[in-house]
Amino acid sequence: MREALDWAVAFDGYLDATEAAGAMAAVALIAARLGAPVEDERAREVLAARPFEAGAGLVEHALRAWDRVTAATGSEWHDLWADVGRLPEVLALHEPYRAALAAARDQAV
Repeated sequence: MREALDWAVAFDGYLDATEAAGAMAAVALIAARLGAPVEDERAREVLAARPFEAGAGLVEHALRAWDRVTAATGSEWHDLWADVGRLPEVLALHEPYRAALAAARDQAV
């Protein structure tokens, strides 16, 4: 998970959709560990099989990855969803993850 977040946060060029999707999957798993809803069976299996602590550093890193992937410039993930007119819908579907991360960050402060 950390590698996927690192790639999204540290990469300076145009972020490829594949790497962006990996970062968003990591964001979702971290948020789920914090209590965000998990509807995907595979995600539940991963969470059960691989326990981890969603500490303050990981939460902050996940939020930076979220910002990078969803940015209007430099992200193929963003551009592909925008090109098909579904970006608002996809962002709304992912919002519970961002909200769970932000709430955890705010509680830690």
